[in-house]
Amino acid sequence: MSSPIEFYILIHNNIFCAEYQIKTVTTFCKDPYKIILLDSNCGKNTQVSHQLYNLCTDNDIEFIQIPDELSLDTTHASKRLGLKLNYVYHKLVVVRRPVYF
Repeated sequence: MSSPIEFYILIHNNIFCAEYQIKTVTTFCKDPYKIILLDSNCGKNTQVSHQLYNLCTDNDIEFIQIPDELSLDTTHASKRLGLKLNYVYHKLVVVRRPVYF
């Protein structure tokens, strides 16, 4: 069996986007895969975070919350996104060492 592709998908305050990403991967990816949904709300939008958690539970998808402190700088959206992506890479990808991500 080949190594699965790991899809790390950051979602911020958008259930539709999460559902669409899941549908897209499950419909079009023909290789073994694993979806990891990352809640990028960082303590805000708690109702959406709860819905994301339920979506993951219902679809047997791994759910990870990005730490709240990565959203402290509210003036630079690009910097916040960079901090979150660096977190995903250093805390998840480097540790898990997937063959494909």
